[in-house]
Amino acid sequence: MISVDPSSRREGSNPPAAIGPMPSAPLRIALIALASDHGIRDEMGLLLGRRGELHLARVSAPDDYDLASLATTTRNIGRALQWMGTGASVDVTAYGCTSATVVVGENRVKRKLTRTLPHAPCTTPITAALAAFDHLGARRIALLTPYPEPIHSAVARYLAGRGLQLVDQATLDIATDRAITDYPAEGLRARILGLDRRGADAIFVSCTSLRIASAIRRIEAAVGLPLVTSNQALAWHCLKLAGRSAKIAGFGQLLATNPHL
Repeated sequence: MISVDPSSRREGSNPPAAIGPMPSAPLRIALIALASDHGIRDEMGLLLGRRGELHLARVSAPDDYDLASLATTTRNIGRALQWMGTGASVDVTAYGCTSATVVVGENRVKRKLTRTLPHAPCTTPITAALAAFDHLGARRIALLTPYPEPIHSAVARYLAGRGLQLVDQATLDIATDRAITDYPAEGLRARILGLDRRGADAIFVSCTSLRIASAIRRIEAAVGLPLVTSNQALAWHCLKLAGRSAKIAGFGQLLATNPHL
């Protein structure tokens, strides 16, 4: 099943991001999300504000997920982009699932995106996070995910395989997407603060279903380190790929720096 939502967010559902001078037109992002992801649209809308125009389509995914079901979510990426009907108007394409990209592989996912819209640069949350770590000069990472252990371990191995050192890691061990989005904000903050950050260059909180954007700045102030999240990195990388040099304040060091550097 594929569903399409051409709006970036419901009118009035998000406060505007703190932004500098507006570009002449918003960044148009063709975003493919999982049907079970209840967080990504509002998080991306909050992070980008009026700078982003999300053209959102969803691909079928069960709420209770595992490695096998994640792998199937990428099958209809091309069809979802075609049904979206945005064509040449899109600036960037993105597949919005960190763990599924890890399971299937970045290159395979990006080939599916570029096969349908070859003119537009593409990204995924894990691609964006890796680019963010490079931008921040971060090689030693403290990792928190919400996933069951097999999926958490797959993400941890993927990061290590890309040359990152995990100084500490933990999982919330949540088996359904809905429960990930509903995870209490204070509980999430406490789990992040509970990571052993000694020697870390940054913290990575994985998963686009988590609602965390509004807390990034306060958590960074508490831990004294950059906090990178899946949706924050995805928003930043989309700006960077499109050559947009705007800074967005209020959502951590990554978006506060010039994404086109």
